[in-house]
Amino acid sequence: MQTCTYCGALTAFPCDTVHEADCCSLARNRGEEPKEEPKSALKSQVGGDHYKKLKIQPMEYSMANGLDACQHTAIKYITRFRDKGTPLQDLEKAIHAIELLIEFEGLRKNEG
Repeated sequence: MQTCTYCGALTAFPCDTVHEADCCSLARNRGEEPKEEPKSALKSQVGGDHYKKLKIQPMEYSMANGLDACQHTAIKYITRFRDKGTPLQDLEKAIHAIELLIEFEGLRKNEG
């Protein structure tokens, strides 16, 4: 989905090919300026591009699938391990996150 820059409608297609075309064409013909697209945190990254260049960022995947912090952290480090210059360290961090998850799961099992 994307937002039409003229009418602000959410659409899966460029506006000229869907029902919003009439209002968008009118706005364009009247010389109206397109609305400024809101900034998306998913389209920016602080410090590098090792997540932004992916088809789906680890955080986006984790949020969409309701993962906890340990699951997300393991996925994050496994996804980027070749891109940050410290591949073995990132894999060790992923292992550590999985070990933490195993401990937490064991504690939860013992409590229940």
